[in-house]
Amino acid sequence: YPSTEQGLDALAARPTGNPTPRNWGPEPYLRKIPVDAWGTPFIYTNEGFNFDIVSLGSDGEEGGEGIASDIRLADI
Repeated sequence: YPSTEQGLDALAARPTGNPTPRNWGPEPYLRKIPVDAWGTPFIYTNEGFNFDIVSLGSDGEEGGEGIASDIRLADI
């Protein structure tokens, strides 16, 4: 998986830095990086073998309630 620094961009363009991808390409995994339902980029983090993808909800800020609450892949 890409590092936090490489981010989801590493799925659309060959990443640099560590970890160096051994089997990337020749085509990217994604043509473009998806955004959440409110048009905001997802937040991607990778801590070793534990990665998470987060939408900050309708308000685009951490926390919130209802549709403004954060949505984490780890919580699904």
